Amino acid sequence: MPEANMEKPAEVKLRIAWTTVETPEDANRLAHAIMESRQAACVQIDGPVRSLFHWEGKLESSNEVRLWIKYPKQNESALQKLVDEAHPYEVPQWVAVDAVAVMTAYGEWASSVAPSQ
Repeated sequence: MPEANMEKPAEVKLRIAWTTVETPEDANRLAHAIMESRQAACVQIDGPVRSLFHWEGKLESSNEVRLWIKYPKQNESALQKLVDEAHPYEVPQWVAVDAVAVMTAYGEWASSVAPSQ
């Protein structure tokens, strides 16, 4: 079976970040702010997910909604600033990783809809 046309790791400039919010409404609001800024190519929303974490000296547990954000690596600073300012949490989760294998066509599409800023 032929392999999909994938960019080589050195060429990949796409990152994937995730964050969580309390409600679907918060997720939609944040996703729209991100997409309207054109900093990201795509935001996917899923959940609920169950999160356990320490907050103010107590072990907490809550249902949250997760956002997966795909964006050009060069937009990292501006996107992180936007999320920090628009996020409803006092300390937003922001975890980002490089996409190590991206189909060429998808990478080209992502770059075209969220140009490096």
